[in-house]
Amino acid sequence: MRLTFLGHQSWLVENKNTAILVDPVLDQKFGHSAELPFRIWPPRKIDTDRMPQPQAVFLSHEHLDHFHVPSLDMLPRSVQFYTGDITPLPVVETIRKLGFTCHRIPPTESVTIGDLTVTVYPAGRETISWEKRVFQLVFSEAGVAGNDVYIPVDALASAEYAADIASGRRQAPRAAVIANNGQVVPPGALGAYTNLLPVPTVKRSEMTALELIDQLANAAQLEGLPHIEEIMVCGGGFVGPYSPHGPFQFADHHWLASRINELQNSRRFYGPWPGETLVLEPGAPISWDQVPWVHLDEEEQRRGYAKLEAYLAEPKVQRIRPVMDRFDDDAEANEALQEVEEALVPLARELLQTAVGQAASSIHRFLDGRLGPQRCLLMLLDGPGGTTHAYAWDIAAMAFVPVGDIGLGTALRRYPYGIQCYFRDFVAVIRGEQQIWDLAGTAMQSWYLGDSYSTMVTAFYELFGEQARPDLAARVYDRALAAHLASKEAQRAGTSEQPEKEATVL
Repeated sequence: MRLTFLGHQSWLVENKNTAILVDPVLDQKFGHSAELPFRIWPPRKIDTDRMPQPQAVFLSHEHLDHFHVPSLDMLPRSVQFYTGDITPLPVVETIRKLGFTCHRIPPTESVTIGDLTVTVYPAGRETISWEKRVFQLVFSEAGVAGNDVYIPVDALASAEYAADIASGRRQAPRAAVIANNGQVVPPGALGAYTNLLPVPTVKRSEMTALELIDQLANAAQLEGLPHIEEIMVCGGGFVGPYSPHGPFQFADHHWLASRINELQNSRRFYGPWPGETLVLEPGAPISWDQVPWVHLDEEEQRRGYAKLEAYLAEPKVQRIRPVMDRFDDDAEANEALQEVEEALVPLARELLQTAVGQAASSIHRFLDGRLGPQRCLLMLLDGPGGTTHAYAWDIAAMAFVPVGDIGLGTALRRYPYGIQCYFRDFVAVIRGEQQIWDLAGTAMQSWYLGDSYSTMVTAFYELFGEQARPDLAARVYDRALAAHLASKEAQRAGTSEQPEKEATVL
């Protein structure tokens, strides 16, 4: 079995004449929005004409760094797609609109494709809610025992997989692929969990290299499974839109794997770069190979690391910035304001069920003294009239109540939890023009007490993510597909210029 790393969390798994893609992002960037391109790190180019033609694609889940419409469109229509039975319906519909056949596979079922058998498992039960639709993969070779590879993607280890191993229905895997989802930003830079309150928090944006190494070395993602000796590390392989520092800190998996191997000897870690292949020969140590159809851009890589080093030498506080353009006129902005206030009615009830809703309901004093019923704040910047429109979550009325244009300093003293983003970006989310993931780390910022998973950001992940709002996801995918097809048509016509608004209409 050969596992070729394609970047971030994309893999090509081969055995003899069989080739299967996992979560393919084959372009140099990804995302469903022309306004917010995420660039693959380390930078590389994939020559898809020279890449072995896959028989199948396995799509683990719907997040934008795993599901990329232009990448899928590069593949021959004979390729069969497989995804989980709880993957949001718009994902399957979009794949079929591209002209592919897409199969849904229930948990613990197996599919044999040529010389490889792929068994799918559900995410671990303690996986965070917005990753629970991940379906995990176990690759086995026909007629070969003890050489399985387990890919849990972004979720915790499957309890069903652990039970199958414990009962003897399956052998433990030889190797596993774990995700480095640290996404550690330098001081002053924006991360999804950056806290505007100067209080101790447990959040990934402040993770040190030692903490990350400890997490990976102990293979925390694989808890509940028997000891797995061969571990491959991927993930965190992108540069966010407008990043002032280039790549994330500690996202060099060559370096991470080397440090981990120096510090422990119970496992062997591998941190491939794009284009590197890990060869699993039964009964032999894992060996390395290099494919000729993936080209690492070493000059761009050097520039990226230089940008990170320069930022670390002189850190600057990064502010959120808007993604969308301002509305054309006051009438359009006021119409959008009405949409926002209508959307806040059900959102107030739904927020109570989230971790931040429960945490905020349990606090009764804060910096300004005794708290009343208003516990969280939504600040929408540069709204109609050029002012901030702020709404407090009132747990007695179970509603978002307008509180006027209050300043950030007042908001931080008065409300223990809150979030700020631009009015027009929030409108884009509720209209299905942008996804909530697009705004994280770029266009929204929060404040909170304690756990980084008890924030307004994570509440919005739960309430606006594809798992909760497939209707919004469908609009985003349709918009992305229309823009992609319009761009292809423009290129065929001899120009690469394609206005985004025209693509939206198409």
